Parts: sequence; structure tokens; C-alpha cells
Amino acid sequence: MRSLTILFFSFTLLYHSSTARVLSVQFDSRDTVLNGRNWGEAGSYEILKGKVFFGTDPTLPQNQNICDLRLAPRDNAGLVLSSADLVVLKPTDASKSSLALVEVSNRGGKFTLSYFLDGNGHDLDPQNPLPFGDGLLLKRGVTIIWVGWQFDLPDHEQLLNFNTPTVKYPEGTPITGLVRSDWTVDEATNNLGLGHRNQIGYRAYDPASQLHKLTRRAGRDTPRIPVPRSEWNFGRWENGQVEEDLRCIYSEKGFEAGYIYELVYYAANPVVVGLGLAAIRDIISFAKYDPTCPFPVKFGIAAGVSQTGRFIRQFNYQSFNEDESGRKAYDGQIIITAGAGRGSFNHRFAQPSRDAHRYSAFLYPTDIFPFSSGWQKDPLTEDEDGILSHLDSEFIPKIFSVNTGYEYWGRSASLIHTDLTGKEDVLPESNERIFHIASGQHYVGAFPPQNQQTLYFSNPLEFRPNYRALLVCLMDWVSDGKEPPASAIPIIASGTLVSPAHLDYPRIPDFMPASKPQEPYRVDYGPEWPGGIIAYQPPYVGEAFPILVPQVDRFGNEQSGILNAEITVPLATFIPYSLRQNLAGGNGEIADFVGTFIPLPRKKNVADQRTAIEDLYVNKFDYLQQVQQHLYSLVENRFLLVEDLHRILMRSSAYWNWIMSSDSAKDHAIKIMSFNIRYDNPGDGASRWKNRIKMVTGVIDSFAPDFLGLQEALRHQCVDVARRTKNYQWFGVGREDGKVKGEFAPIFYNRKNWKLVDQNSFWLSQTPNEPSKGWDAAHERIVTYGKFRNKKSDLILYVFNTHFDHRGETARINSARLIREKLTAIAEGHPFLLTGDFNMTPQTEAYRTLIRQTTDRTVLDAKIISLNTPTGPSGTFSGFNVEDILPTNQIDYIFCSEEFSVKNFHTIVKSENDLYASDHFPVLAEMQY
Repeated sequence: MRSLTILFFSFTLLYHSSTARVLSVQFDSRDTVLNGRNWGEAGSYEILKGKVFFGTDPTLPQNQNICDLRLAPRDNAGLVLSSADLVVLKPTDASKSSLALVEVSNRGGKFTLSYFLDGNGHDLDPQNPLPFGDGLLLKRGVTIIWVGWQFDLPDHEQLLNFNTPTVKYPEGTPITGLVRSDWTVDEATNNLGLGHRNQIGYRAYDPASQLHKLTRRAGRDTPRIPVPRSEWNFGRWENGQVEEDLRCIYSEKGFEAGYIYELVYYAANPVVVGLGLAAIRDIISFAKYDPTCPFPVKFGIAAGVSQTGRFIRQFNYQSFNEDESGRKAYDGQIIITAGAGRGSFNHRFAQPSRDAHRYSAFLYPTDIFPFSSGWQKDPLTEDEDGILSHLDSEFIPKIFSVNTGYEYWGRSASLIHTDLTGKEDVLPESNERIFHIASGQHYVGAFPPQNQQTLYFSNPLEFRPNYRALLVCLMDWVSDGKEPPASAIPIIASGTLVSPAHLDYPRIPDFMPASKPQEPYRVDYGPEWPGGIIAYQPPYVGEAFPILVPQVDRFGNEQSGILNAEITVPLATFIPYSLRQNLAGGNGEIADFVGTFIPLPRKKNVADQRTAIEDLYVNKFDYLQQVQQHLYSLVENRFLLVEDLHRILMRSSAYWNWIMSSDSAKDHAIKIMSFNIRYDNPGDGASRWKNRIKMVTGVIDSFAPDFLGLQEALRHQCVDVARRTKNYQWFGVGREDGKVKGEFAPIFYNRKNWKLVDQNSFWLSQTPNEPSKGWDAAHERIVTYGKFRNKKSDLILYVFNTHFDHRGETARINSARLIREKLTAIAEGHPFLLTGDFNMTPQTEAYRTLIRQTTDRTVLDAKIISLNTPTGPSGTFSGFNVEDILPTNQIDYIFCSEEFSVKNFHTIVKSENDLYASDHFPVLAEMQY
């Protein structure tokens, strides 16, 4: 890693303007991603990490909405200074990127990696492939920008921090004001930090003052009872003594579980919280309009999830999409799981992490009027307003608002598309699309599902692929003008959006629906609230706004919006909320964020009105066929990308495996292995064949497959394997001459159990009956096949083995087509197995061609239909690299016909003395016929 301070030094000095917020950018490191991996047309990528320095002009009209900006200190140019951590992931050749995605980071993290790249982890290690996933956005040449905006984050090197100035009165005296903190105490404790969750709270001012008030109450709507000052104080109780800490309160006797505690206290020296909004505004204007920017783009999209989805709504409401020079900042925005909320992003003593739930974080300025984008009238107060109503039309971006079912129950999402009587639908604006992901909880839950202090298992519905598809739609709308899908939401007129009392749940044993959703209230924060100052803590509370929720179907799943396969091809009821249980207080109230997962009955149950699984599907194969058909409809409607089909099929297979036992095993148990053993290459050094043969044959003997398909085997390697393993015979020919020359794709079989009836080969080319290269392939590619009879049962089956070309994509696609044709013609209705190194990932057209459902034989991926969760790494090609980070790209497979039930699938990792048996991991399927 090397410093870029010198590289950008002249840039830093030259860029300073009173009308452009970015004064300078200083990068401390510049690293090439994955050793220069080529991502397609965009080429290689690099990561830049450093800081950005801002200077905001408090006299400009575009900055008048920033609370307390006029009181902030200024430099000699009259600007208010701030700075932020900055991370940029961009093509090495910046000219190959025309669009930037600015992630508005949720509490300093990086959600783009898992939400849009299908990556794992939160740290952008340039040598670790896991965070980059499948590189969806990198393949499209998108520049991804992370910039700090939140001032109160804990000190952690992976978080994106923001430094904003403290303000005082002009004469220099400190500014003081009321701050409120509350806690739902589920376990007794001696200490309560003043910040929300792990954020840094405001220090108490004059801690000995009797003006600081602590109350507690037994429920959300029960009376507040003062806690005597003698029972608590500021500080931290550690090891039997008090430690000074003005960001914490302690009680020597302890704060009791089952109560909601609320502290209203005085703090001093607020910061200019709203400069975070300006930072998000001006980083994209810098990229779009400034010729000195090292990551220039033409278009910008902001992405926010939950907290930062609400941040973007606040950003729009306060007209931040017009920059200091009167230009549009963002061309598009994707607002995810924000519901109807905004938040504490631009007022005095604001706490940006505070949100609002049914049983935590009460009455902060989160779910407050207005709610919809267009003009909205409150029938009680006669107030009229709208989220976009203060922004001139030329600055209005294209907006996707995406919510799950949880946001209708926990974040008042219905209010963004209904009037405030709760009786009429409100159409989205022309620049806006609203999407509801039916039955999803706030975030994608783990699978197998977990039970965390709620009545039921948490909801594992997988909807991140929807986010990926929708982001692609938004990018196409922004950059190419391609019309996006229509909004997909529940509506009053169709009866799919109803009051909670009118939900039509089926009878489900032990299921208890929620009594009430989270309700936003008409609240009064005091006369100075329009200017960003809260005088009433807690606020005065008026009437609640009417909340509607999505209607459910006969399985209890929501029936409108984006209907994923879990909903249309159900194995369970997915409910977007769950209820607190076995806690000291608040039992039966909606739990924060999590939903419910209740599997359907396997067999008919008179106590359960839902249809039994055995009456819905013949078997797992039938279930997965229906899933696949629905997935193609999602692709057609642009709610799912083709490259995510395999991911969802794997998840669907896992649902079946978890819900259904494997007691349907058939009589014939078969084990089959596919193993690319790497040809005997003298240039492999320590990994030469003579050093690996013992490991290769050891793996084969330890698992003892009935059938074994090898790839890249030269003839002498086939002989070596046959001599060093037990009970195997083999057949095959060299791919170059149909005799002994070149690599073989041999089939080994256990001669004790199986008799070879017939065998042959064909080539993957336009002339399959003779040695030949096909299409754009680099080499001849061969398929070996045999007809076998089981010596005990007379079962007839066919086994095929192949090795697709490593270079020719057209060759791989056409090879898949040819194999499908040959499977049908050769197997003649008998069951078949297909092994090989296919040099394709599940996201490719070649893979989809091979498994696509047609009128001829069905080809199933054994890994997907495995009844038990597959073991081993997700990838199969290691390149001989023995590392802690295992490969993620699968290119070795076992496929089968529909007659087989796969019990287990293993990707086998074995090394000795830092040496793998091959540069590929063998894969093994255990199945029944």
C-alpha cells in the first residue's frame, strides 16, 4: 500500500472555491483490486481511501436549511469547514465509468457489498474476493463511493466518520438544550449509555443539576414515574465503584428489567449535524461537475437502507438535491426499507441513529408529517406538505422506494401511498416507483431460521436479489431513459391494503397475530421546531395517523407487491413481523425488525387451515420445477436478474431440506464423484503429478464412489489411478485423436457392483462423431459415456463425463445444448448422471442452457436438490493455493435426471504439507434412485 498524498498534492492545493463544497481530497492509499482482475468492459478496478474536506458557504440559499450553520465558526474565506472519511471503488481507467453509486452508509458501514454485489464482509480488502461477490456493479463500470456523514459514530477503523464543527452563541457562550434518551431494559443493568445503541451520546451539562429528569414506565403507553435522583447519577458503575462518564448514567442498585427508562437532560455545545446532508449532496456534485475530480462521472445515484433510506427522504424534503451552484445533485435514488420515515439528521442536538419502533426509540422525529412525495393534507390540522414539494422540478431525481412487509407494520409505509384518512390511494409521482416486497422482514434473516426472544422463528425470506434487479432498472432509467417496471404495491381499491382488523389469516396452530402496528402520531416538539430546535421533551402527543397493512392469502402470506418464489410456491408462512416473548416486559408487542417463519404442515392437519405440502407438490423435484417457472416470470418482469436464478434455487432447496425429512430414500444408493485431477505438467513444481498421486487416489478410496468422472487426465494418469485404487475399471479415449493422444475424460466404475454394457464418446463440436474443436473453443472437447447395469438389481443407468472449454463462451453454450440433445437421444428414457469440469458458474448462459426446463429430459444440479445442506466451500477451483480464504466460484458439477433423490453433496477439501491433491476440489453426490 502506498500513499497518494504526493500524487494528489497539486490537486489539493488548486481546488478551492467558494461555490463548490469539496475543497480538497487527500488519498492515503491506492490499491488494485484482486491483482488487476478484469471485470469486462470496465477493465480492472482500484480502491482509493482517504479524506475529503468541505467548505460550506452559510450565506447561500441552498444552505439555509442547515440548522445552526450560521452559528458555526468560519475560515478566512467565510466557509464552515468539515471533513469525512472517503472510500472510492472505481475503474482504474476512470474514463470507463459514467455512473456513480453513492452509498449513504448506515451508521458508518458498507451495505453495498452484500446488498448489490452479493459479497460477504464489510471490509474492502483489495486481495480478498469475498466482499466483491459476483462484481455486478463492477461489470457495469459503476464507480462506488462511500463518504462519512454521521458525526457520532464509535471509533472504529472500518466505520466512515464525519467531523463537523461545534457551535456557540456569537458572544462565545455555550449553547445548551434538552436531549432525550430512552431504553427498553430487557435485562437488569447498572449502566445505560446516553447514545443510541453503540453511538456516542451528548455529554451531560452541569451533571449535578436537579433539572435532569429520569422516569420509568411499565409499558409504552403507561404513565411515566419519576426515578429519585438519589437512585441514579451520571457516570459508570464498574467493579463496585463509580467511573466518571458524562455520556452514561448508572444506578448502584440497578435499572430493572421490564421497564422503559427515559432521561431528559441538558447538554451543551451541539454540532452542525445537518452538514452531513450537505456532504452527501456535494460529493456527487464534485464527481459530476468538477474537472479536477479523480473519479469523474456523468450520473449519480444515492442508495440508502433503513436509517439512510430515511436520510434520503430528509435530504429531499429539505431540498438538498440542488447543489450550491444551482445544479442537480443526484439523478436517481434507491430508498430501501425506510417506510414513511425521516429522522434526526438536521436539528440541534440531533441523534442520527435514533429511529422508531413499537417498543423502542419512542417519539423521536422519525415518522412525522409529511409522508408522501406529493402534496398531502392532514384532515385534522389542515396542514399541507409533501416530501418533494419544496424542490423545484428540475432538481427532482428518479426515485425507487422499496419496502418489505415489515415497514408496513413497523415503519408506517402505507402513508407514502395513501391519504391521511386511510380511505384513498395516492398514486406515486411520475418520477417515482414504489415497490413492496411481500412478507419480508426488515432485513434478510439467516437460514436455518433463528428464534431470538420472539414467539416464532425469524423470517428468512431472501429478497436481496430484488434489490439488485431494481438497482439495475434504476440505473437503466437514469442513464439510458429505459422505462422501469410499474410500481408494485398493495392498494385500498383492490382490497390488498386493509386495516389490521380486516386481515384474513388462516387458522394456524399457536399463531397469534399482532394487535397493533407501529403508529406515528401528530406530535408537538415546541414553537421553535421549524427552525430545528426542540423545546418539548418528550413531545406533546396528539392523534395517531391511520395505518394500513397488506392483506394475506390462504397461506398467510402477503398477496400483493413483488411476490417471490417463497410466496407463490410456498413451503411456509412468511409473516413480516414477530412478537416479543419471555421478556420482563412488552410481551406480545411487535419486536424490532424481525418477522415470523411457520412451515406448512407436511401432511393434512385439521387444526391448520393451510394446505399441506404433500397436497401441493409431488416431491422436491416438482417443487423446484414450480420455483424455477416462477423465477423466470420474475426475470421477465425485471424483479430478478438471470444471474441470481441459481442463488434462489439453492435457497429454495434449502427450505425443502430443512422442512422435510430425508425419509424418502429409495432402494438404490449411489455415490458419484467428479474430479479434475490436473494434467501432469512438468512446470507445476511441487504440485507435479508424482507428488500428488497418493493424495488423489487417497481421496477416491476414502469416499469409494460407484462412479468417478476425471478431467484433464493423461493416459498414464488414468493407468496410475486404476492401479492405486481398489475395485475400479475405466474407459475413455484421448480427445485429440480418439485414441491415446491428449487429455481424457475417463469414467471409472466399481466393477463389483456395476457391469459396463456399452460405452462410447462424442466431441463437443459441429462434427461430434470425430475429433474436432467446436465454435470458439481453444481445444478439442470430448464427452465419454457408458451404459451400466447394477449387478444386484438390474437397474440400467447412463453416466456421462466431460470437460468444457475454458475460453470459448459460445462453445460452452453450444456444448450445453448438444449435451442436452445427446442425453435425450442416448439415454432413451433411462436415468442418467453427468459429471464434469464445465468451466461455467451458475450465473452464466451455459449453465442456464443446461438446466433449462424443456420438453425433453430434465437436467438437475445435484448440489441444488441435495436434501441436506451441501458441505464444503462454495467454489471448486483453488489453483493450488492453500489459503484460509477458500474459492467461491463453482465450475465442477454433478448433474442428474429427475429419477434421483440427492441426499448429500460435498465439495471435498484435502491438503497435506500445504499441497492440494489438485487445482480443483473434487465434488461428491450421495443419491438414491
